[in-house]
Amino acid sequence: EVRRSTRTKYRVRRRKPHAWIARVLDFRVLGQLEAERDGVPVDLGGAKQQALLALLLLDLGRPVSASRLGDGLWGGQPPPSAAKALQLYVSQLRKALGSDAIVTRGDAYLVPAKDVALDLREFESLAEAGRSQASAGRLADAAELLTAAASLWRGDALEGLDETGLTPARARLDELRLVVQELLFDVRLGLGQHAAVLPDLKMLALRYPLRGRLHEQLMLALYRDGRQAEALDAYRRLRDTLRAEVGLEPQARLRELQRAILRQDAQLDAPAMGDVPRTVIAAGGSPGRLASLLTPLAREIPAELILLTVVTDGDVGAVR
Repeated sequence: EVRRSTRTKYRVRRRKPHAWIARVLDFRVLGQLEAERDGVPVDLGGAKQQALLALLLLDLGRPVSASRLGDGLWGGQPPPSAAKALQLYVSQLRKALGSDAIVTRGDAYLVPAKDVALDLREFESLAEAGRSQASAGRLADAAELLTAAASLWRGDALEGLDETGLTPARARLDELRLVVQELLFDVRLGLGQHAAVLPDLKMLALRYPLRGRLHEQLMLALYRDGRQAEALDAYRRLRDTLRAEVGLEPQARLRELQRAILRQDAQLDAPAMGDVPRTVIAAGGSPGRLASLLTPLAREIPAELILLTVVTDGDVGAVR
């Protein structure tokens, strides 16, 4: 749930147990699989049992057939005893999480979405809100929302669960994470924060040596940081890797960016308003009223507004 607060514009607010709610389950899949019941950590049992819960959580609120669960748990080759093993895992999870945590629907099972918190669902909500703000040009708000989304990750998706049936789901989640990270880089570059994003860009470019968008962002950040030679080196590394690994050339956008860097195209320069804060000095007047007038402006532009008010106390002047 995304809420506004007075200190930070956006924050993730997790639901907490109330007297009128019998049970609240909190699941996390963006990292190691974890579960809490009314705020107390739950032992989820062995790897197969955890993998079963993960498969159900990835379809939260929707029934998953026993045959699909069997394929997921045993990599498409369930043993003859799969049906009995599946029933045992469900029974053990119900003991740990509550009898109503997993519901049987015909030959399928589901985890009901009611009174359940799932970090993946929060991530998707924040990411969509951030994408909407970015599309509207409200980059500061977009950066805040996307940063909140990225902070929900504690490692690779379903880290530590090696069941082959989870590989496609894990790959999908990691791709979703990477797309949001790339959008956040775009937003922060739009705010003139090229120096701040460089360490993360370098790390991810090494991890994904064929990912063109990351290398495009890295080249731009390096160039804006006054490191033209390094930006061109980043392009050459990507080009050489693409040729060696897949026999392809960099995409047209990357080739054009390289040419723009070579000619030091002014269009590549960082936005001026993102480099320095805007300062407003108020002499006299009501600080509260001035702040209320400036607040809407601060929300719409990617810069900081600082309000200075001169307050005189007797013969001593103080700046606050």
